[in-house]
Formats: sequence, C-alpha cells, structure tokens
Amino acid sequence: LEVNGQRLADQTLMVKLQPEGEATVEFEQRFTKPGSQLISVVLDSDALPGDNRSDAVVVVADSLPVVLVDGDKRLDPTRSETFFAKAALNATGGETSWIKTRVVTPDEISAETLRDVAVLVLANVGSISPERLELLDRFVASGRGLLFVLGDKVPKDGYALDLERAGAALLP
Repeated sequence: LEVNGQRLADQTLMVKLQPEGEATVEFEQRFTKPGSQLISVVLDSDALPGDNRSDAVVVVADSLPVVLVDGDKRLDPTRSETFFAKAALNATGGETSWIKTRVVTPDEISAETLRDVAVLVLANVGSISPERLELLDRFVASGRGLLFVLGDKVPKDGYALDLERAGAALLP
C-alpha cells in the first residue's frame, strides 16, 4: 500500500485464485492530514504486470460539513427543530468532532451557504421557494446529500406541487 508515493508498512496477505477467479481484500488506512491523497495498491510481480497496480485519489476532510435548516426556530433552543440533531452530531468532551454542524433558517439557504456543505438537513421546513428548489436540485445533482425531516410545518400534501413548478426532481 502506498499513499502519495510513499510505501507504508508492508502488509502481506496470501490470496490464491483459480483462473477467472475473484477475491475482495479489505484494509484500513488512517490519514494524518486533510486534502487529496493518492492511494496505490501494488502487488508482487507476476506474468501479467499490467494489473499489479491500482491507483485512486481520495479527498480527506478534517470534518464533514453539515448544515441543519431549522424550519421552526424557537427562543428556547431546546425546542428548536435542530437542537437534538446538532447535539447528537457534535462531539462531547475533549474529542474533535468529525462532523461540523451549522444551523440556519430557510431564508438563509443560498449558493454561499451551500458552497462547502456535504449534507443539508431540512428540519420541518414549511415551504421552499422555486429559486431555492433549483439550488437544492443542483446541490443534489453535484453528489451531495439532502435529508428531509418532516414535521407539522411541512405542507399536508408535501412538496410535490412546489417541486413540479420549480422543475426540480428531488423527490419521487
């Protein structure tokens, strides 16, 4: 196993395959710094050298950026829609949180708000404007995650009518 061209501690695992056979080998690597990392799996030489190496690039982040959209923000934070989700996702004690949460209101959803976000949680958001639906559609199309948490503010018929008007394909 190599990371960024540097060979890590040799790991030896004997796998015997029949002709046309397949095997899955799993290993774990803990990265020490964030950023793009080149990972290479290099096998011992054999009669077919073209398949002895496989490379992949992974992006390592300090933390997973999550935005919680509070659809019913309250003066008493313990009664807000996002209070328990934020508490559950944040680390306790001296631990470094691997999930970085931020709470916003539905009116604060913008291209700027979504720029570096991996997951967006809409917690009991009552309505979504066509402009914001288009933002959310692009957000999901870019491979990021969107979670709808339903509640009493969500329209009885759901978001279907708004989605059809905006042309978004977020929900079936």
